[in-house]
Amino acid sequence: MPIALRDIVVPAFGVPVEAPRIPAALYEKRCRDAYARAECDWLVVYADREHLANIAFLSGYDPRFEEALLLLGPRDKRVLLVGNEGEAYSPLAVLPGLEIALAQSLSLMGQDRSLKPDLAAVLREAGLTRGQTIGLVGWKYFDPAEWDDASPALFVPHYLVAMLAKITGGLWALQDATFVLMHPATGLRSTIDADQIALHEWGAARASAAVWRIVTGTQLGLSELEAASRMGYAGEALTAHVMYATGDSDHPVIGLRSPGGRS
Repeated sequence: MPIALRDIVVPAFGVPVEAPRIPAALYEKRCRDAYARAECDWLVVYADREHLANIAFLSGYDPRFEEALLLLGPRDKRVLLVGNEGEAYSPLAVLPGLEIALAQSLSLMGQDRSLKPDLAAVLREAGLTRGQTIGLVGWKYFDPAEWDDASPALFVPHYLVAMLAKITGGLWALQDATFVLMHPATGLRSTIDADQIALHEWGAARASAAVWRIVTGTQLGLSELEAASRMGYAGEALTAHVMYATGDSDHPVIGLRSPGGRS
């Protein structure tokens, strides 16, 4: 079979502009499924700027600068605890029946905390009380070989563990429920529905177009910063730092590095 090598033009597939929306009913189903699988009185989902995927998956809300807590309780009780800046941003959460509660301990340092300074009081107002069981969702979880202590291993800040244990009456009431969402085989997030596929494809199409603009625009003499600027970033929500790194025999390429002034 003869083989011919020739240059071809990469077809322009276009870049989608408007991001597909996850239906509110789907967020509601995800919450009900997560709550049922946790088998606790309350499912408490922790989030911050770096660890936002679980709360975004369940509610459509992603913390920008502060921490946040999503509480899922009996009789479809749903409460989103946010700080000062999160309160104004919270209308983007589209989970039906969601209550927004201000908890200023979740705010950044130096901000006013005079309205709702007591996080434990806000948790009690939401319905958490002594004798209840709580499943905590952190940003990851230990496998059995990694943790052999009788107390639960919880990837959330210590203040939250201590506060919830005090409200419910003891550490015995807490258990790790992160696997409900994040287990690679059985977790709810391991199954991707059509709406989520569409949203991921929107992001992938825009990201790949940005990478292609960098690849085709890079040339000798450009600094890493100049080359990376050709991505044409348009304000999409970022889930990772922009990475662009060059190197030679004296300076090995470190792939996770951000661009700098090196040519």
